[in-house]
Amino acid sequence: MIDYYKDIILENNLSLKRNIENYNFPNTMNEKDSLEIIESFREIYGEDLILIDELDEITLNKLINAGIVSPDSMNKEAVIGLVFSDDHILVINDGDHVSINITNFGEEIKLAYDRAMEIEGDLDKKLDFSFSPQYGYLTSLGRNSGNGIEIRLKMFLFGLLDNSQAYLSLKSSLAHEGIYLTRFIPEYFKSYDDDIYILKNFGNYRKDMGEYLENFENILDTIVRNERRFRRDFQSLNGINDEDIKD
Repeated sequence: MIDYYKDIILENNLSLKRNIENYNFPNTMNEKDSLEIIESFREIYGEDLILIDELDEITLNKLINAGIVSPDSMNKEAVIGLVFSDDHILVINDGDHVSINITNFGEEIKLAYDRAMEIEGDLDKKLDFSFSPQYGYLTSLGRNSGNGIEIRLKMFLFGLLDNSQAYLSLKSSLAHEGIYLTRFIPEYFKSYDDDIYILKNFGNYRKDMGEYLENFENILDTIVRNERRFRRDFQSLNGINDEDIKD
């Protein structure tokens, strides 16, 4: 697959949320129960499971700003664990009992989802996930209940620079497709450059998640292609190069 999306899609993460039956969600869980869940995962992953206080500050901040770990993760009563693998990261007892995170998938959202579901299928054979026939998979945030998927893409969109009307128009049109667009503000900052954006899914009660993800991919591809066209035209009119745009 060509990588024409690079320097437009700066980061991406697809997270699949699941919770274990008969335990509170992590935000109301006591330390004892959280340790029981940690041990359940340690039986599966052994020494590959580490605790969050073993991470250095730089790694932790990267995980927070990538949306993999919550900003208040170090202040929770629940003990949080992580498993780093070649193509995924598990976070245990943060927002949910487990989030399966797939990163660096470019525009191939459906492929990332299939991989997350493969990992979830293996875990489902060993753990009893909370599921409701009416509401689907139960999650700590109501917006994730159902399929339990959360998609987050950090994008550099030079085409929206100093153009609030274009931003609001794109935001509105994406909302009709179940996609949320907002400006990116990193943790500990009150404002940030207007040309960095976060693109997310919303709505998890979907009968055909594959169809939704395929549509998401097509819309993302259109955004990337339009950004490329804008940069080309802007460079031609102003006599600048890619490095000037990045600066």
